[in-house]
Amino acid sequence: MFDCDYDEIARMVDKTEENCRQILRRARERVASRQPRYEVLPQHEERLVQRFLQAAADGDCQQLLELLSENTVLVCDASNLDEPGPVSVRGTPALLAYILKKAASWLGSGALLRTIYFQGHPVVLAYRNGLPASSIFIFTEGDRIKTMCVITCPVRLRSFLVQQAPPGEFLE
Repeated sequence: MFDCDYDEIARMVDKTEENCRQILRRARERVASRQPRYEVLPQHEERLVQRFLQAAADGDCQQLLELLSENTVLVCDASNLDEPGPVSVRGTPALLAYILKKAASWLGSGALLRTIYFQGHPVVLAYRNGLPASSIFIFTEGDRIKTMCVITCPVRLRSFLVQQAPPGEFLE
């Protein structure tokens, strides 16, 4: 598209050349403003996260499809610093397969789940036997999940949790 003229783009999308120029102008203004397109209330986002956790734990593909945007991206680190990583997964079929394959290790039975907020976004922390097992950062847009980042490396988890602890608080 970047190598095309406005008249070529107009023919491809069945719009006028002027309309294409206007759409691009508005898009550039929106990007330059760095304002979120939708304001998501924390309660709404938290319900979305809880629905995702339940669907992932249950292996409910239909519910997961309803929660993920068409272009959701998932990035997952390696389980330790010696392994290659991170893994980036895009595309609904691959994303569903990856979530269903990994959900048990991320969340696992008997894990204690805790939701905290990091830079205004929910992070699900999973603990097993009192130790952090994983963290899932979830970024939403509207009523869908746009991006997910999963940390499972104990060193990275510890580093993240130490940064989040109030001054003077010791993390086990």
